[in-house]
Amino acid sequence: MIRQHTQLFEAGTSAIDITPPLGTLMNGDFLPRYARFIHDPLFAKVLVCKNQTTTIVIVVVDICAMQKDLVDRIKKEIVTQSGIPENNILISSTHTHAAGSVTDLLLSPVDFPYWKRLPGLIVKAVIQAIKEMQPAQIAFGSVDAPEHIVCWRYFMKNG
Repeated sequence: MIRQHTQLFEAGTSAIDITPPLGTLMNGDFLPRYARFIHDPLFAKVLVCKNQTTTIVIVVVDICAMQKDLVDRIKKEIVTQSGIPENNILISSTHTHAAGSVTDLLLSPVDFPYWKRLPGLIVKAVIQAIKEMQPAQIAFGSVDAPEHIVCWRYFMKNG
């Protein structure tokens, strides 16, 4: 059954390149290492959704980990620039081990120049997504695809 609602719904997206410069400290491997080459760019990707009463922001950052104080600082700046309530902002990381170090993790220190740069890039991406908002529709579906839910680290027996 398809339901049509008269309530206005808007959405906007953006993606900003957050690839660390060569020489940036990276973490996640139990020893410090530095970016020596770039295989693929890294991004902060944003989805902003709004109906007549509520706006939400979802940000996914290609980074290993971010500490709560950094995420809170980013959220506060988004609130300041957009007016969107802090409780309506979700920021997550993809947990890539090939990104700049913005937290002391697994024996690798913070790369402070990258740590200073990253929040501004994320906020810029959110503001861009807000500017890109336009009328949208939501749809969903499902499919039975069990081959996509097996952990890649383990070989499973048939059945």
